[in-house]
Amino acid sequence: MSMIVLTHCIGAVGMIDKSIKKLKPTMKAQVIGSYDDYSQGELDLTDGVDAFFRKRVEWWQATELHTSFKLKPDRVREVHSKILEKPKPERIEFWSSNTVQDEMFLIVALWMLYLEGFDLDQCFIRRRDADLLPHTLNLLHLPEMLKFFSESTASIIDIDLYSQAREAVSKGSFDEISGFVEKHTNDRPLIRALQTFLLRSPEHNEGLGVIERALLAGATRELKSSAYTIGNAMGFLLGSIDLINETFLFNRLVELSKVTSDPLFTLRGDTRKIRTCKVQLTQKGEALRERYSLSIS
Repeated sequence: MSMIVLTHCIGAVGMIDKSIKKLKPTMKAQVIGSYDDYSQGELDLTDGVDAFFRKRVEWWQATELHTSFKLKPDRVREVHSKILEKPKPERIEFWSSNTVQDEMFLIVALWMLYLEGFDLDQCFIRRRDADLLPHTLNLLHLPEMLKFFSESTASIIDIDLYSQAREAVSKGSFDEISGFVEKHTNDRPLIRALQTFLLRSPEHNEGLGVIERALLAGATRELKSSAYTIGNAMGFLLGSIDLINETFLFNRLVELSKVTSDPLFTLRGDTRKIRTCKVQLTQKGEALRERYSLSIS
């Protein structure tokens, strides 16, 4: 049997490949991981893959990130390019840890496969037990990956549910996503992930988004390395299924520091470099942190 394995965790590709070769040596499997994080930036899934990737490249280029953090155009489109490199497989599996990032990747990948004429009835998903979160697949060593592969079951994907989610996400509105979520029970990984994604919106999280909460919790009134602050912010998010990485946390920190009227943070140094930039809470930032009782537990 020929198979493509798709995963959002680019760091897990090697271990997935080794586990398949060890347990299913006769299977012809290609493992493809994503460098892009589709939970960041708009997802306009309406005008075809070429227009979609063009807009993704434009979004990456428009960020304030240092060039070393920005994805190159070929990396943005790498999943799509690799899928089309070889003949269509007999089976496609998504390997997932049920995070926001995994579910957004699944929405985009299913849409790409559909447009390229793949049989979505041959698409399955292999999920980690929700109780094991937030440990993503890229954190698994080979014995753990082998255990996951041998003990998990690949399930049929509810294509209609993900198509509805695609329509809501494509509109770029938290309210549209909220409306979609309200129509479905929250025992499904996709719905839980989108409920968690909504917490990024102040309107859906009691006036302050989860990214801003994490950054406020991670900073101090003392001038500290932004890497120290971002590390604390990631600790604040630990236990959530929205695993926002340091690149996007730092980008948001820089954005918040550039607010012209009474910003929450003061940054010193090169704001393109997380290791050399330093950050401290302003008086307003400290007051907001106290108001929302934010701290690193």
